[in-house]
Amino acid sequence: MHNLISHEMVKLNDRDHAIALGQLQAGRSQRQVARSFGISQSTVSALVDSYQATGHVKDRPRSGRPRATSAATDGYIRRSALRQRDISTLEIQNDIARQGNRPVTAQLVRNRLRSSGIRSRRPARKPMLTDLHKQCRLQWARRHLRRTRHQWGSTLFTDESLFGLHKADCRRRVWRGRGERFAPCCIQRHKAFYGGGIMVWGGISRFTKTRLVIIRGNINSTRYINKILTPVVLLHLTQMGLKNVTYQDDTARPHRANVVNAFHQQNNINHLEWPANSPDMSPIDHCWDVLERRVRPRLRPAITLADLERFLREEWDAIPQATITTLIDSMRHRCQACIDARGDSNRY
Repeated sequence: MHNLISHEMVKLNDRDHAIALGQLQAGRSQRQVARSFGISQSTVSALVDSYQATGHVKDRPRSGRPRATSAATDGYIRRSALRQRDISTLEIQNDIARQGNRPVTAQLVRNRLRSSGIRSRRPARKPMLTDLHKQCRLQWARRHLRRTRHQWGSTLFTDESLFGLHKADCRRRVWRGRGERFAPCCIQRHKAFYGGGIMVWGGISRFTKTRLVIIRGNINSTRYINKILTPVVLLHLTQMGLKNVTYQDDTARPHRANVVNAFHQQNNINHLEWPANSPDMSPIDHCWDVLERRVRPRLRPAITLADLERFLREEWDAIPQATITTLIDSMRHRCQACIDARGDSNRY
């Protein structure tokens, strides 16, 4: 019985059918042919009967299991997902039932979407942009599209970023079986407000980067001048060659205060205008992501804010300059991507 079951699981193709019939015509018995292919004699007998009835060795077409949805329903499922990108499979299922069509399951809806190349993914997170934001971004990108690599390389890009001690890492995955979703080993736990955090400031250019500044407490225009512009930025720009360097920061209120603008003029700092709500246009925003991915593996298990501060300084200093140079060299592509998106969010 074991051998018979194994034989019946063997699947012959059209070439095997032709070889089997050739062996039979050469004088071999059905039992010998069946043994050579590892199939039962009844399978060989059925092959002979089929050949005598049809005159060929190809498998006859089979109807198979009837498809649960029509082509029109498949098209409706696909159009529903593309028309409303955040619609759930349950909503599509209910819409199909309300139209009087044959009921379908949510899993079947997912299968139809998957077969058409559409899968559920987390949406990309981007800033909220008004029409005015898009217009300003588009104009800025067009003005700076022709800047050379040397000009971008002589720009010091700066920004602040907050790093939490227990930030939930959405990149992490766990291996689990059925029914293990809420098993303790498959749960990612995090504390409210990230368990505390540290605000940092830094600057990057094509050939160098500033030291990482830890910002303790809230920052205003006065602290921005005393803690960052005077001891770090001015010194760094002077080392780079003040007259040939451009300084960039975003449109946060402390950066645009009158006293800050006066500081730029008094110290002959060439300030690069910057469109609002445009972190995607600045390469340092991606540099923070690099720093986050370098620091995060060192934060297991939970440690103190003092350790987090030390890790941030060490990993910031350890970021290869080649990585920063690649980010700076992407500025022309960022401008072009902004133009192609008509000022809207893009892949950066």
